Amino acid sequence: MKPLLSSLARVQEENDNGSADTSLFFKLYEDYKKLDTEAQDTRRMYDVHYQTHTIFTRQMKAEAPDAYAGNPWATKEWHLKAAFLAEYARDKLKAVAKARRKFCVRYVGYDEYESAQGHKKRIENTGKAKNKLARKAKRHHAAASTLL
Repeated sequence: MKPLLSSLARVQEENDNGSADTSLFFKLYEDYKKLDTEAQDTRRMYDVHYQTHTIFTRQMKAEAPDAYAGNPWATKEWHLKAAFLAEYARDKLKAVAKARRKFCVRYVGYDEYESAQGHKKRIENTGKAKNKLARKAKRHHAAASTLL
């Protein structure tokens, strides 16, 4: 039996009422899609917060140019919030990669070879983004520890 057909047969067996939307296949698919959306939202939250440092620095310089002179470029609270958001986004990306791997392992032949390669690439990219956010969180914690 071809891989796609065997996966479809397995999905049909797992359906209690014969409905595709209650299958384990559909549940795992929806899980990783939902997590992917949440991960994108949390990364956007970090990016939005990170972009506030430029505006804040300009405000600080305008209010007291001699006192700040561009250093520190943000407050301890700002760095702690940035670290929290980066860690939160990192954890969401970790969950996405885990859910995608679970889906791909459970339904190896569910789709064409090209789509399987797309999942593999997406998992790799998610891992890279997760590592990048982990480094950013570490830098924010380090910066926060040096500020008053």
